[in-house]
Amino acid sequence: MLENGEVQPAFRSATAPISGWPLRLMMGLVAIVPLTLIGVAANLTPDVDGLGTHQQLGLPPCTMRVVFGIRCPACGMTTAWSHFGRGQWPSGFSSNIAGFLLAALAVAFAPIAVRAAWTGRMPDRKIQNLATLALVMIGAIATAQWLVLVTLK
Repeated sequence: MLENGEVQPAFRSATAPISGWPLRLMMGLVAIVPLTLIGVAANLTPDVDGLGTHQQLGLPPCTMRVVFGIRCPACGMTTAWSHFGRGQWPSGFSSNIAGFLLAALAVAFAPIAVRAAWTGRMPDRKIQNLATLALVMIGAIATAQWLVLVTLK
């Protein structure tokens, strides 16, 4: 309870200022990092098989494919982001549906994160909830796509 008799709220308002520069920096990174990754991916040559584009960055082949001979839920994501960054959206969607949707969400959320970093105010609670729901749905889509592809193999 506050000195004037009011009850202190248990949670800050969704529009309350971000406390300090660390959270402003975090929101700036939320905007910049995914857009940078799309830029890097756009400069890669998408693999014709839809898998393995990440190896152009010096990364190893997918461990799940090497060990078990099946795709992992993330197989094709870099290829999807590469196609997305080049504006080849149908190809990106067919490489990895969840990867394509994640790239689209990153682009859609970037201006919201920039605004939050600039103004020092978190996005409205509705926007936060929608972004969280979108991420959960993308995770579900990635899992469903993986299960379908593994079953069809």
